[in-house]
Amino acid sequence: MQADYFKEKRSHPRFAVNIPLNYIDFEIHKAHPTKTCDISVDGICLFTDKPLPNGSELDIDIEMLDNGEHIQARGHCMWSKMIEAGRYRIGVFLEQARLKPIPLVLRTVKAQRKY
Repeated sequence: MQADYFKEKRSHPRFAVNIPLNYIDFEIHKAHPTKTCDISVDGICLFTDKPLPNGSELDIDIEMLDNGEHIQARGHCMWSKMIEAGRYRIGVFLEQARLKPIPLVLRTVKAQRKY
């Protein structure tokens, strides 16, 4: 009997952190407020209240808690998974984004401790 093992497909480490953001789905052109589940150099996992089709294009606006700075990126949905009724996790690949996740995580943690 051969065991099935999980094979990591990510090329960059992910950091679990909740950072507020808005995403705009190009199909309906409406801003949706949410939070990240985790981030990396070229990807974000975020929460939504509906599934998104693979390939959906998104504009993302991350708002930093420490100083209100807005970091903008464009990406597309790689996968969508229901985690409970009416709540989904969405994996987003960021196009031409080179997020610096460690400083973002440290800034978020520091801001959360402050408030």
